[in-house]
Amino acid sequence: MESRKLILSLSFILAGLSFAFSQPVKQGIEKRNESPLTKNPFIDSFQEKNQVFADPFAFFKDETKSPLKAAIFSAVIPGSGELYTESYKSAIGFFTAEIAFIGAYLYYDNEAADREKAYQKVANDPNAGWSARKYADYLIYWAQESGAQDETAKALAVNLNNLINSDPSKNDISPGDRAWWNELNALERQMVFEFGGKAKFSHVLPVYNTQQYYELIGKYEQFNPGWKDYNPLSPMKNMETPTSMFISYRNMRTKANDMHNTAYTFLVMTVLNHSFSAINAAMQAHLHNQDIQLSLGSLPSGDGYRTPALNICLKL
Repeated sequence: MESRKLILSLSFILAGLSFAFSQPVKQGIEKRNESPLTKNPFIDSFQEKNQVFADPFAFFKDETKSPLKAAIFSAVIPGSGELYTESYKSAIGFFTAEIAFIGAYLYYDNEAADREKAYQKVANDPNAGWSARKYADYLIYWAQESGAQDETAKALAVNLNNLINSDPSKNDISPGDRAWWNELNALERQMVFEFGGKAKFSHVLPVYNTQQYYELIGKYEQFNPGWKDYNPLSPMKNMETPTSMFISYRNMRTKANDMHNTAYTFLVMTVLNHSFSAINAAMQAHLHNQDIQLSLGSLPSGDGYRTPALNICLKL
């Protein structure tokens, strides 16, 4: 919702900049001073070159403007179509907006990436953050101790426990070890909460190092026991009470997602800037070729303020 509001606000600002920077195109067409031909090919060629070099921007000036060409220019580089139609202030406005939007996008996208790395580092450290082994041990224990679990859950817990402890030399299970992951998921599907009407678990632990994995361990209380500051002997009814690390991690992810959303908003504004500039450039080209031309401006009102005004230029 906040992103939509920002997009709408920036759209109005951009539209306002377009009108504010608009200026009437020249009423007449200035004729270029050309030297008479001498019928000497060498001299005439030299004179033509001098005329071209004397005005390097002649391409952008005073000829009939193509709306299609203007739109294509601005669709590629906002403001270039306005430059082509001699709407110089509009060109500056759209080009400045382009630089601002791209700069903002790159900034927030970089911030989001840094924050994402920060919360993933916490999630990937079983000694200081979240541990899949700790979570599995908790489910194994309560599947056998909780009176809310059925015999199938108890049997699955025994199988998982045997699989985890099949190698006594292992003090912990690497997240990359998938031999026991399916067994853990099977146990999750069978277990029920001791609170909330003994409903079954709503989720299973996603594959390690995926977006869903990092999201779920800090989103649903079911995964609360995997955090370092959760008491492994705490009754299942305490699963619904998030620990401080759970809350801290969730806040880290929320801030990273906010940065991603803001970056996406500026990316959308960049695309809109191309579209608005293309439309405006085509309109400016069309007006440039008309006998009657319109532009927005302002006039002094006499009390220190300026009043918006619509300027009408008639080519004679």
